[in-house]
Amino acid sequence: MRRSGEVALPGRSVFEARLLSVSVIVLSLASCAPLPAAAEQPSPSPVRLALTIVHGSRDRSDWRAWQRQDPAVQARIRALLAQKKRGEYDASRNRHDVGVETTSEGASVAVLLDNEDAVELAPLLRAVTIERDRAGSGVIALRLAPEAADRMRAFSRAHRGEVAAIVLGDEIVSAPRVLGSLEDRLWIVGDFSRDELERIAGRLRRAITDAGAPDGANSDESSARSTPR
Repeated sequence: MRRSGEVALPGRSVFEARLLSVSVIVLSLASCAPLPAAAEQPSPSPVRLALTIVHGSRDRSDWRAWQRQDPAVQARIRALLAQKKRGEYDASRNRHDVGVETTSEGASVAVLLDNEDAVELAPLLRAVTIERDRAGSGVIALRLAPEAADRMRAFSRAHRGEVAAIVLGDEIVSAPRVLGSLEDRLWIVGDFSRDELERIAGRLRRAITDAGAPDGANSDESSARSTPR
């Protein structure tokens, strides 16, 4: 078992559908006069999917709050928008220093996400599958486009030793420390229930669709094969 707060990354990271509103004209059988068209609902903004860095996490002292928690609890952390955030969280822009408040099992930790060098993953994501690791736990595997490998390796070199965060909309779904080189695959690992795995995987697949992925992407198949950890 790994030490709390440490996630090895040997070449990989352990880490709504659009509403199509239709204006409908209903004819009254009595008067044959059309009723006003139903108001068209605005389409939701695409869900942001990004790999970024937890600001200040290179300093080991900043990691003590996470080290005190069980690794399974760490993996279940969810980022919630905080009232005291610096700047507005905007999924359509790469805003810098967005403050979020994370909560898990009654604990609360303030986190700043440094988005200056963030990797926007949605355009690079090609497939999402639910697999099982050697212990039989469910994990979510993210396969990126081949051209993502160079960008991910550069991200790894620049941020070795820091804590990364896979941000999905207003959630942090995984936050491991970068200890190795990331390439064209990422794994989201945690003490997730089957429903949680399906929910997260579903949001990831919608992110692919929103980004206009090429044909053949966006796999929804689950796999029982063993995943290296």
